[in-house]
Amino acid sequence: MKKLFWTTAALLALAGCSKHDEGTATTASSASAAGPASVTPTAETKVPSMVDKALSFLSGGPFEGDITMTVTDDARGAAEGPQTIVYTVKGTKMRFDVPHHHGGPEGNSWAIFDSSSKKMTTVTDSKKMAMVMDLGDAPKLSRAAEKKPTVTDTGKSDTVAGYRCEVWSIKQDNGDGGEACVANGIAFPSVGAQSSWISSMGQNGFPLRVSMKDASGKEKMKMEVTKIEKKSVDDKTFEVPAGYHTMDMASMMKSLGMSGLHPPH
Repeated sequence: MKKLFWTTAALLALAGCSKHDEGTATTASSASAAGPASVTPTAETKVPSMVDKALSFLSGGPFEGDITMTVTDDARGAAEGPQTIVYTVKGTKMRFDVPHHHGGPEGNSWAIFDSSSKKMTTVTDSKKMAMVMDLGDAPKLSRAAEKKPTVTDTGKSDTVAGYRCEVWSIKQDNGDGGEACVANGIAFPSVGAQSSWISSMGQNGFPLRVSMKDASGKEKMKMEVTKIEKKSVDDKTFEVPAGYHTMDMASMMKSLGMSGLHPPH
């Protein structure tokens, strides 16, 4: 059971932006019969930057479709290479496969996150079992002694996979730090240590790019969205298959006399 919990928690422990300069545009005067229109620059008219042209999750109604992300984590070792995760989203619900290195021998594990209820359901097909965890209890899942990082809005923005995101700086007491470019409109599932900095960026934010480095400046982890595709998604995508045994983690821990959960070191 401890292994199953850590499978969920470890997955969720996953994730230089700069503001594009705005140039000065030119406006054309009315064409005359004698020749081509003249062009006169004005200080008031500006050329839209890539950020200005970027899309938003908030436009056109609730997002529905796939978000593909690539994750590189040095802790896993270079031999395994980058991991690709596809998040399927429809309104407040999201589904994604548990990466193989977190699923272990169980295999075929996937998760459903509902931001409206703040609940995560991890499904293991090989065992025909589902485990429900309330992310509203996320503080209980973090080690009490763990210090929260300092998160600062840089005031900058960038474009990732065609979508606009805001740049945040992340600094930890041990010297580690980095940046996250977060888009508004879709809640990202987070628990434990990660929830502390993601929640600081807003309750409805999805990191399109995150780069974390150690005190020496060496990159430890990078996650970046490479593709965003709007498409219709079947509601059954977010349902636990019929016949699977579903357990509630909070109720199970209470029955075992455990008042809180703490990820292993």
